[in-house]
Amino acid sequence: MNYSVISQAHKAINLTPPEKSVLLHLAIYADENGDNVYPSKVTLSELTGYSRKTVRLAIENLEAAGILSKQPGEDKKPVRGPK
Repeated sequence: MNYSVISQAHKAINLTPPEKSVLLHLAIYADENGDNVYPSKVTLSELTGYSRKTVRLAIENLEAAGILSKQPGEDKKPVRGPK
């Protein structure tokens, strides 16, 4: 968990509620550098209460806005987070 990333996510403006919720939950899973975030879309859906499609669209929008970036070689199945 990276409190700096969480703080930045809280301060993010011009995000839809699903985008902000997904971003905050991703920040909870981030390492101390704000990297290595691996909750699955299923896990994010369960945590946020949004559908998997809404989570996928939120991630796509965050990537398009330059807020999130996918690192090369990270198309592996994500590790599920704690329930």
